[in-house]
Amino acid sequence: MQIILASAKIMHDRLKSVPEVRKGNNLKIQAVWAKTCRGAMTRFIIQNRITNPDDLTAFSYEGFEYEPKLGEPNYPHFIKQ
Repeated sequence: MQIILASAKIMHDRLKSVPEVRKGNNLKIQAVWAKTCRGAMTRFIIQNRITNPDDLTAFSYEGFEYEPKLGEPNYPHFIKQ
């Protein structure tokens, strides 16, 4: 039960992540990708029993990878090249 509660807290705090697609020099948020990426991130958190928000940086999905140079700690950016 403790793991589920910790995972729920991470989802609440970190699913404010920003999945963006790189188009040339620009980054664009695409609604379909944002929705599917958040769903995959939720699945990743639950399946891996993540309780430490920093462990979320290991998440990747369909080419989206964590980009530490962008965003803020509570709004991590995951970029698809």
